[in-house]
Amino acid sequence: MHAEAFLPARLALLEREPEVSAIRELVRSARGGTGRLLVAEGSAGIGKTRLLGEARAAAEASGLEVIAARGGELEQGFAFGIVRQLFEPLLARASSADRTDLMTGAAALVRPLFDESQFAPGPEGAAGASFAMLHGLYWLLAGLAFRQPMLVAVDDLHWADEASLRWIAYLAPRIDGLPLLLALATRPPEQSPEPGFLAQILSDPAAVILRPGPLGAESVAALARAAFGARPDPGFVTACWSATGGNPLFLRAVLDMLARERVAPTSANASRVAQTGPAEISRQVSLGLARLPPEATSLIRAAAILGDGARLNYLASRLIS
Repeated sequence: MHAEAFLPARLALLEREPEVSAIRELVRSARGGTGRLLVAEGSAGIGKTRLLGEARAAAEASGLEVIAARGGELEQGFAFGIVRQLFEPLLARASSADRTDLMTGAAALVRPLFDESQFAPGPEGAAGASFAMLHGLYWLLAGLAFRQPMLVAVDDLHWADEASLRWIAYLAPRIDGLPLLLALATRPPEQSPEPGFLAQILSDPAAVILRPGPLGAESVAALARAAFGARPDPGFVTACWSATGGNPLFLRAVLDMLARERVAPTSANASRVAQTGPAEISRQVSLGLARLPPEATSLIRAAAILGDGARLNYLASRLIS
């Protein structure tokens, strides 16, 4: 589950100019017909989701069709869960004629996947994703991309189900001739239940790998000033950096909590900052969730898994199903 789902308004995007420039160049390449692979890799809270958001904004501004999905611990056993997140909303919006047209030729191989009465993962479960299904999904995506250049964005890829990971690993080296940007965000392979597939994707020689680093003291000071409406003391800034390691997500949580508690950003309160680290934030989030009714926590969990762009009616349908 994404802790960001419970935290306040987005921070300014700081110290990410090279990454944003690279993203915009990749979007231009996809718009011009050259498929590219982008991977944002890093620890939790370092800003991978924000970079994926920048890719989405740049793609939409350039007229690309955007389909997106997010991996989640609760859906790892759901074969092709990421694939379904990507394609089901788009296919649901398509007319019957368009849907038939998209699923012709090799793409017809995927029809059972999107027909619940026909699909069965096979005796090996998620690992039984056949070459025919992977090939069919490639041609379904190719048909869509040739209609309109596309961004395919997958967040939290490290939590993706095995069948979807297998397809993305199959797709990555085959997108060069497609007007498409495949943008992925993931933690390092060793933090995934399926490290082999992630390592394969990250080792693609054509991949552009972005590894955002922690924020520096100047950015911490700017964000603290925005949170408190006052210039923070250097000692307070140093304490904030030490408590969070410059991790944007942890920093946002610490600053928000201290601001809500009306802790002045002075050197005298530096020790208070040290007491408000990620563990305290985790306890506060857990406490907040515990106060909510089961229906609300189920909705929050679904929203965290499906992403910020998920529609309420789709979230409700996932809960009912």
